[in-house]
Amino acid sequence: MKLNTIYILLFALMIAICACTKVFDVLRQMHEYEKFTVAPYPLKRSGNNVVFTMLAKVPKKLLLYRRSKKTQYTFEIRYRIGDIEKFIPLEKPEAEVNIGGFKFIASEYQSSNITPTQTKTFRFTDQDQYKKGFLVYYTFVQIGDHFQQWRGPYLITSNGKPVTGIE
Repeated sequence: MKLNTIYILLFALMIAICACTKVFDVLRQMHEYEKFTVAPYPLKRSGNNVVFTMLAKVPKKLLLYRRSKKTQYTFEIRYRIGDIEKFIPLEKPEAEVNIGGFKFIASEYQSSNITPTQTKTFRFTDQDQYKKGFLVYYTFVQIGDHFQQWRGPYLITSNGKPVTGIE
């Protein structure tokens, strides 16, 4: 009886690992598929604020398990203070300003044939130490109630160029 229980548990574990393998592979590579467009480029001061418009686009294949109403894909946008030459992906920052984010909910795009796209205008208060910096993002993926993962930071590029500095 104990041997059968062990076999059943091992079989269930193997199924769980096989089911999650595709999810983990996509999560590791997802930053390569995300597309951003930022205007103005480089960022510009408007009075005491820095105001910019950002478009985020996510391929439908990244909204995994679209049948699940609880699948969410979130971008957290931040302005990192410092030199872009010292940026290392996935390294924790010394100083960042949280600007806002985008949230893509799979059920909203379930029956649509369009690519999931959102456009937002962001603003943050300008300070002298912000002149040298760049935009980064973190991704948060939630699939159902049980799987959640944060990844990042990754450099935000617009048309292939990193979004840097404030003029």
